[in-house]
This record gives sequence, C-alpha cells and structure tokens, in this order.
Amino acid sequence: MWSPVHRLLLVTLAVLSLQPCRALDHSPRWHGDRIKYGPNDSANGLVDLDTDFPRGSFEYCKWGVLLDDGQRNQVSLQFSPLTLGPYNNSTKELFLSHQTNVLELIRFPDAAEWTAPDLSILGNPTDGKIQFTQFPHLTISDNSSLYLALLRVLHFSPILFTTEADGREPRLRPSTKKLVVLIHGWNPNSNPDSYSGDAEEFNALEIQLRSELANEWKLLKYHWEADADTGAWLSFSAFDHATRAAEIAHQHGQHLGELLHETCPNLESIHFIAHSAGSWAARSALKYLLIHNPRLIAQVTLLDAFIPGSVPKTSPLTQTRMEALANFEGQERIHQLENYYSADGVTGSGTQETFNWRSQDYGDFKVDWDPGDGHSPPFYGDNLPFQFGHFGPIQFYTDTVVSIDRTKVPPALENAPYYPLKESQIGWWQSLFLNEPLVIEQPTDRSVVAGQSVTFRVGGTSRRASALGQPGPDVRIQWFRDGQALDGKTSPTLVLNPVSANDSGEYYAELSNGAGRTRSASATLVVADSSGTLFITQQPQDQTVREGQTGTFTVAATGKSPLSYQWRRNGSDVPGATLSSFTTSPVALANDGFTYQVMVTDAQGTKASRIALLTVSPAADSCDDPTEPNDSSPTATPLAFGAPVSGYICTRADVDWYRVEVATPGLLSFGLSPPAANDYDLELFGPDGRYLAGSYLSLGKVESLAYRSAATGAYFVRVYGYPSGNGSHNSTEAYGLAAGFLSGPIAILSQPANRTVPAGASATFGVTATGAPPLTYQWLRNGSEIPGATRPTYATDALSRGDSGSEYRVRITNAFGSVLSAPAGLTVTTPNVITWTGAGGDGRWVNRTNWNPRRLPVVGDNALIENAFVQIPENVELTVLTLQNSSLSGPLTLGPHQFVNWILNEDHILSGSLTNRGTVRVSGGGRLLLSSSL
Repeated sequence: MWSPVHRLLLVTLAVLSLQPCRALDHSPRWHGDRIKYGPNDSANGLVDLDTDFPRGSFEYCKWGVLLDDGQRNQVSLQFSPLTLGPYNNSTKELFLSHQTNVLELIRFPDAAEWTAPDLSILGNPTDGKIQFTQFPHLTISDNSSLYLALLRVLHFSPILFTTEADGREPRLRPSTKKLVVLIHGWNPNSNPDSYSGDAEEFNALEIQLRSELANEWKLLKYHWEADADTGAWLSFSAFDHATRAAEIAHQHGQHLGELLHETCPNLESIHFIAHSAGSWAARSALKYLLIHNPRLIAQVTLLDAFIPGSVPKTSPLTQTRMEALANFEGQERIHQLENYYSADGVTGSGTQETFNWRSQDYGDFKVDWDPGDGHSPPFYGDNLPFQFGHFGPIQFYTDTVVSIDRTKVPPALENAPYYPLKESQIGWWQSLFLNEPLVIEQPTDRSVVAGQSVTFRVGGTSRRASALGQPGPDVRIQWFRDGQALDGKTSPTLVLNPVSANDSGEYYAELSNGAGRTRSASATLVVADSSGTLFITQQPQDQTVREGQTGTFTVAATGKSPLSYQWRRNGSDVPGATLSSFTTSPVALANDGFTYQVMVTDAQGTKASRIALLTVSPAADSCDDPTEPNDSSPTATPLAFGAPVSGYICTRADVDWYRVEVATPGLLSFGLSPPAANDYDLELFGPDGRYLAGSYLSLGKVESLAYRSAATGAYFVRVYGYPSGNGSHNSTEAYGLAAGFLSGPIAILSQPANRTVPAGASATFGVTATGAPPLTYQWLRNGSEIPGATRPTYATDALSRGDSGSEYRVRITNAFGSVLSAPAGLTVTTPNVITWTGAGGDGRWVNRTNWNPRRLPVVGDNALIENAFVQIPENVELTVLTLQNSSLSGPLTLGPHQFVNWILNEDHILSGSLTNRGTVRVSGGGRLLLSSSL
C-alpha cells in the first residue's frame, strides 16, 4: 500500500502529531469474498476526475482474461510479465475476479500450476501462465466461455515524507505551505527507488533542488514504484505496459491530491515536476487541489510526458485530456504549464506531443539538439542510445536549475543553439520558487503618542530578479491590521496620520503576483492615549506543550473599566473562559494546531487579540517495554530469525524499530500479532534506509509481509499504532513479532542419479533443492523439455532398448534465477523374460512349476502373465510385470523401481491392497477394480 522512501540510518524520525484520514487508504480489503475499498468502504474509492471517463476504469491493473477452451473444467490464463512475484496461490498481490462492477474474490484452485514470466529474453519476455483442470468454485459448461480477470492490488500510502537539504526525510507537516513535488514515470526496470541508485537523472535533479530550495519550500518525492512496475521495456508489449502505468498514475494522482489536501490544509503553492506516465498523476492531483483549495497557486512541468491515446492505444488518456489542464476550475491560479520533450526517435509517438494551452503558458519546448560537428554526441534525447533519450528532458531541467548560478552553466545547456535567446526563460527559471515575491524591506515596531504620524514600509523582489541583477517584479501589496485587510492600503508605504489609540495593533503586508504570495514580518504599533481607549498591551503568544499537559494563554489590555474577556477556540467561544488568562484541559495530539483568540470588551466596544497557535508534542513513553529504547533506526532492537519477541506500543506516538541481519539474498518474512483491541501497522526498510514494503490491516488483524531481499546487510522493521503519530496503543498488552528467512538462490542438495533398467520398465529421476519458494521444475531429455514433467521427480514411460544412452536433467527456477542440474544417464538393458504357464494348477506365484523357465522371478526379470488369476505374495522380486487380461489376489507392494504394465480388454480385479512406490500403468479398454485399499 505504501511506497515512500525513508532515510533511516543515523536519523531519528520525529513522530509528528498528524492524523491521516482513514478514508485516504484506498487500497482494498477483502470482506468475505467481496472487496470493499475507498472512503467508508464505498463502492468506488477513487472516483475518476473527468466525468466522462469510464467509472472505475483505473481501479486495478488487469493482467489477462481467462477463457474456457471448450473443454469442461480445463482453463488456462496467460498474463503479461509481472516483475514482482511471487507467482503462486499464496500471493496477496494477485487475485481472480468475475468481470463485474463489484469485484468478487475467486480463490486460486489448489491444483493451479504457476509459471513465472521469463524476463531474461531480450526484446520479448515470455508471459506467465496459470493452468488448472479443477475449478471447484465455478461450474463450467461445455463449449461456453468463462470470463474472469487476473487482477493486481494497487498500493496507496496514507503518509508523505519531505526531503530536506541534508538528506533527512521527515514526515510532511500540516504547517507546510509551499511544495515542489517530483513524480517519476513508468518503472519497467523494477527500480525500488525511482529517485536514486540507477535512476541517475532524477537523482541529479533531486540533489540540485535540495540545494536550491529554501525558507518555507519543501521537496516531496511521490513514490508509486510498485504500481508503476507494469512490465518490461524490452518487449513488443512495451506501449501496453506504459499505458497501464499511465492509467494507474491517473488514479495515484487523485490519491496524492486528496492526501496533500488532508495533510497540508495551509498549502499555498505547489509545483509538480512529472516525467513520462507520471504526468497523469500531476494532472489529476492538480485538478483535485484547485477545486478544494481556493488559495492555491500551482505550476505543472511535464518532462517527456507519455500520452497513451497518441501511440495509439485504447485509453481515455489522450492529448485532449492533457490540454484540459488549461481549462480546469481555478485555472487562473495556475502560474505556468510547461512541456519539455525530446524527439529521441525511440519512444516516438506518445512522448512528443504538444498541447494547446493558454497564451501565458511557456507551453511546449523541444530540448534536444545535435552539435552537428560529426563527432560530438547529441544532447537531451536526440538519437541517444536505445531507451535513454526518454530521460533527456530530466537532464535538461536539472541543468537549468544549475544555471541559476550563471557562472556554472553546464556545457550541454550553454552550447545549445536556443540558449542565447532563452537562457532565463526556460526550465527552472520559470518556477514558482524563483518568481514568487520576496520581502527585502520589513516594517518595524513603532510606539507613538496619539496625533502623530506613523509610516510602515515594505519592499519586494524575487529570486529570479536577484539572480539576473534586475529590479523586482511587479507585485500586488495589501496591508493588514490584526489580520484584517485595510481597504485601499495597497502601496509599499502605509501612512497613518494622525494616529489614535484605535490604530494600535499588529501590521503586516502581503505581497503577491502570479507566482505566489509572501507575508512580511509583523510590526506592532502602540499608541499612547490618555482617553482610556480600549487597547491590548500584551497579546497571547503561541504555546508548545506535551501531550497530557496544559497550555496557558494570557492577554493584557487597558480601557475603561470594567474589562470583560471571552476566549475562543478555533473560532468558537469556549464556555466559561472569561478571564484574562485561559488554561486548556490536558491536551491530546488531536489538539495540535488548535487556535486561540480572546475578545476584550469595555464600555466603548470590543477588541480582538491576535490568534495564537497551540502545538502539541508527543508524550514520553510511559510503560515498561523491554525492547526500549528503540524509537529510531539507530537504536533498533536486534531481531533473530525464528525467535519471536514481545513489545509494547506505549503511547499514541510510540514507535518500535527492529533490525535483522541478512547475509545472503533470500525471502524475508515478518508477522506482527497485535492485541485484539488495537490496530498496529508493520513496515520494512532496506540497508540503504529506503521503504520497501508494509502491511496495513485493520483492528486486531495479524500483519504479515514478505520481501525478496537481493541486497545483504541490516534490514529494519517499524511497528506503530495507526494512524502514525496519533495512533492505537496499549501499555498493558504486548504485541508479538516474528521474522523468518529462506535462502533465495536455488541450491541443489541431491542431483539426479544415473539409472539402469530393463526394457519395458520405467526409470525415475529425482532432485532435491532449496531456495525461496515457489520453486518450479522442468525436466529435459537430451536438452529438450518434456511436456508435463514439472515436479521434483519424473518417471519415464515404458522404455525400450532404443532409449538407452539418453540424458536427463532438470531446470529449477524461482524469483532469484534458474539452475540446471547435473545430467543423469539412462541405460536400458535386455531383460530376462519369464512367462506364467500355470502348469502347477494352484495359481500360486511361489510355485516354480507355474513358470517357464521353472524358477521364480527375480530383480531384472520381466514377468509375463496372460489370461490368468494369480495369487501373489506381498513383496515380489521383479523389475517389470506385464499382465494381459489377468487378475491378482493378495497384497501387492511395489518398490521404487518396480513397474507394472496392466493391459486389459475387459474389467479385471486386484483382490487385496496395493502399496505403490513404483509405477502402475493401465491400458486397453477395460478397468482395474480394487477390492481393498490403495
């Protein structure tokens, strides 16, 4: 469900008093066999933002449709390469459903055989496959089609993290006002973090933005890597995979919009920078925010945007849809719409579209260029090596961030033919951050006598103007007193002449333009007046207290006695709060962000104080937890595989960290058992500190997760009460936590052995191996796959002398790769044939006179019985027994290398039990009847 990135090592993550809305958890939960998801388990948790989009068209990622092949209860499904396993009946990521408006869980049959996709084939990876012949949940009639879909659950994180200049990633605060949001695109390489590691273009952009952003601005990287991983790049289905990613991005965008609006109610400015399929996430997030936040100023920068409808693919995500950005409700608050693309010649149509936006938008700009000197490489996309040109616009945009220091313009940008004319008009130069107003002259406090004149001054510029050495941009100015706008006071200088006691108060100016708004510092004006005019001489101040403590707000005022007071909380009167000071009740984290103000009244009127803010910080742990201190990754408690531990979530803000050491690649698994009355969540982080996986079930549910660990080192587990920072907790009942590990790469413990058998017999080969499940097997004969030979053991059909010299091997595969066993040789010998004559007349196997030659069969013999009823001992010594229209009486026990070939033209009987560790093959038109157990 979550996919944020966290920097954990050597960093203590502060738990903030934030309350994510449960409705923002859009990931599905099964209730019986029906799925419920979205706000209040509604029928459609993520409503498409465009009303003429197919309702619910982006709820889940469909991977294939199951069609009956006309044979009763025999079904087969192929699916595009899912790059995230496992592929087996125990998966929680994949499920079958009817193709109906309400998703209905259809459980994978126990006998289902899964074949993982093969991503190693250059250019055209092979599909995965599910096959089964029994489907107990459904009835399939002959010559009819069964329409099912294989679906994958999507993941939505209810928490966002910002990235600070020093690399820390604290949780996004409600007080955040200004954001730059990076959104990666399609993830065909299964990159666990699309902003670091081998994602070097975005990594470079992140580093430059972190060094550039200042003051109130925060950088947020939106992570949806798991859902963007919809199939391989090197595939003839690449555009299908990218289209799926774009449609999922559209859904993630609305989730991101809801989450930002819920988490940051004071958001004023937002700049989306999105690549490829991620452009659709930026589009839908912006639409939601513009509708629900009337003060928001926004900007969208698209980098090689992918438009599925232009490929063309059957998708509502078209060029016209992206052009609709310019017509969104609230479009007058969009500072800029930008589209930087490259004609890379690889992705072709779909990433080179231009958009009919507004005249004031910078619009479309082709960034790639070729030096044309015959030996220098092209830049930013044009004719770059396969695939990489798609990332050229990210490189270009990063270079424009660097170019703000005009002494360090990267050569690729400085030498571009368009740079001399466009140097300060493209890329980051157009950003909200560089173009919003900045205050360079602040108003100052004044104390005067009534009747005098007072002047406040404010001056503004912008970062762009400063970088270019130019005068500040044109800005709108509005002066405020005690939070109320002063009519007509819109110039840089505010003159009050003459002043009276009524003019006393706090003054500030708001500077605004199309790129944002900035508030100056507050200046206090005190006007001395002997007339007894009502005046607040001491304003209530902001308070920060711990959870469980109280906060006290105080005001002082002068006027004509008596003075009366009425305190207000969040704009409403607090009953009984009528003194000059007000003390709250013991506070909870839910009270964080409450505002307090007092109305002071005398015979002349009423005066409102400034609004003071209450900040509530988490209380210290208050229960005896043997695992403490482990509130951060540096103090994480060691956790051994197979050795469960117990711990406590003591307070709403408590969080427990654990550390496991992984020496070899493999499959990590964790289980968290919370108290029945609590809702705890479980998260896993890698050796590099990034988020990997999480489990987020509801009250009292056991949380479990599994992760395929390719890297070695320390992995970290985080346990906390939902919602994080203000969550479920229990200081008296412990939770249980256990970790398990299965070595990942396949190791063959016992190789197939050579076999020597007589003609007419079967040879059995076997292998024993370990590795992360599921393991799949494919036996080969002389290098060719044997159809249906997909188990750890393989028994041949009846052999002839011509089969001698064959070589058998098995290929074993799991998510970590494939291993081929050593070869096993087959030798087929000429058997000794001993024939039943029945000359003894008693029908007893052990009577030598019943055989020709006159001896009992031994190992290596091929015993032949025709048209007879024979009493057989429990353990017979032979290799091959061929029965032609014959019956046996007595318990028959076959060893591992014994073979019975029963040829029946009519029904015959085995009177007695059959213990079979060998092979029994029945052929002909008759039936073998057992009178006892098998």
